[in-house]
Amino acid sequence: MAVVRPGCYVSSSHSKILDQKYIVKTNLEMSIEVKIRKSAEESQNVGHIYSARIGPSSHKGFDGLYIFSLGCKFPNLFKEAGVYTFLFTLVSDALLNHDFFFHMS
Repeated sequence: MAVVRPGCYVSSSHSKILDQKYIVKTNLEMSIEVKIRKSAEESQNVGHIYSARIGPSSHKGFDGLYIFSLGCKFPNLFKEAGVYTFLFTLVSDALLNHDFFFHMS
């Protein structure tokens, strides 16, 4: 799941509760790309695992959620050792794209 936070949002380690006022409600679509490398040093051999593009949805009373069901589609996704790269891109009607990287190793 991904959410878009407003610019004034300040992360607090005290609160683990999701609050609707800190989720931007927008009609932007979000795409995700998941890739894997066998090691951090290896830059040539990158494997493509998954990509998708979805609009925001609602779940349990929260609006503006982008829910990518990777676990259902790929139950063995994180069984392979390596460096996983997640690229999230917001796509607007004005063709302004904003990329957000998340690395997990």
